[in-house]
Amino acid sequence: MDVERASLCNCVVNFLLEENYLLSAFELLHELLDDGRDAQAIRLKEFFSDPSLFPPDQISRFNSLR
Repeated sequence: MDVERASLCNCVVNFLLEENYLLSAFELLHELLDDGRDAQAIRLKEFFSDPSLFPPDQISRFNSLR
């Protein structure tokens, strides 16, 4: 059952990223981490920590707008 669940989670992650549903993918990342399912959050963590997609200088600039 764990393999089946991991496979389903992987399909969901693929769908969200391929369709550019970034807010939903970000929410799923945090739900997985909150549930202690770090192993299933690896791809999402890598995606959202990719500096070519989310440049740190832009993130800092957006954070300062608060």
